[in-house]
Amino acid sequence: MTHKQTSETNRRDNMRVQARLHFCVSIIEGINQKTGTYTYDKCFCTTSADISLGGICIAHNGELNVGFDVEISTPEKMTRPECISCEKAFLYTNELELQPIIGKVVWSTGNRCGISFKKMTVRNENILSKFIWDEHLNDVRSVKQQVTKQRKF
Repeated sequence: MTHKQTSETNRRDNMRVQARLHFCVSIIEGINQKTGTYTYDKCFCTTSADISLGGICIAHNGELNVGFDVEISTPEKMTRPECISCEKAFLYTNELELQPIIGKVVWSTGNRCGISFKKMTVRNENILSKFIWDEHLNDVRSVKQQVTKQRKF
């Protein structure tokens, strides 16, 4: 695959910001046909490297492979009993209180992977959109201040 093919298939459709946020990631095993609810395999706590309305890059321990479906929860809005009773989950807090988001692992390299969001509520989309724009504006202001503080010769 050429560089051009790689960059075109990997083109980002959404603004992405660096963000160190804490999440509980649960691997989805399947769907209970009677109840229509998800069944889960393992779960773990992690932090993000960056986030957009389309997906998230997280650190992982090697348990996530491309194609896995996952549920991502913030510590403040966890719903699974295993996550709620986890000792690690409540050591951290976020600025975001998102409802659980369903996603799919689309790439995995070393100890990082990219998850594309599959299902997101309008509420989550609004919260995440505001967070991303606020972070983006903070970055722009920071760069602008650095440029104006440079010495003039």
